[in-house]
Amino acid sequence: MSIEGNYTRISPQEFSRLKKNRKAPTASSVPPLKLLEKNPEAVFEWLRERRSGEHSSFTIGTDWHAMHFLLTGDAQLGEKGSRPAPPLGNVVQGGSETQWDCTYGKVRLLEPDEVKEVASALARISAKELSSRFSVDSFNANDIYPHGRQKRWTEQAAETVFSNYPRLVKFFELAAKNGEVVLLSSD
Repeated sequence: MSIEGNYTRISPQEFSRLKKNRKAPTASSVPPLKLLEKNPEAVFEWLRERRSGEHSSFTIGTDWHAMHFLLTGDAQLGEKGSRPAPPLGNVVQGGSETQWDCTYGKVRLLEPDEVKEVASALARISAKELSSRFSVDSFNANDIYPHGRQKRWTEQAAETVFSNYPRLVKFFELAAKNGEVVLLSSD
């Protein structure tokens, strides 16, 4: 089973309703909290259906660790007690924990101000600059996930990271422009 990084952007008002609503979802409501507690992916699926075409959700797939490493230089994912500093440290594992479980840990929340900081920081890093940070030797020496996709990282294996990056930048740009929160999950 692979771990995939997922992002969903919603308005602060929608997030507030999401935390409070315990009724069955309708076209203008949010998923019931009990459903969310049993199946955290349900909220993301509901939001994707509700806001399809608005780029309200984004998946980085299994490239989350690679992206985190390229943006922060942190291969340990903060496991040794220190997390990379925001805003770039917020891109993959930042924000604050919510009460909802996801497959790996908790769904995390970036507030609108944090989203703006992330968007601004990402806008200053071009895809070309990001790709210049890639080193096959460094990725393999630091055991960058995913382990199952290939035995060792190659230039070709890293291509999806660099093709995802402009979409990630655009996702945060739209969320910042709209004053939205971003929910992060690892499923």
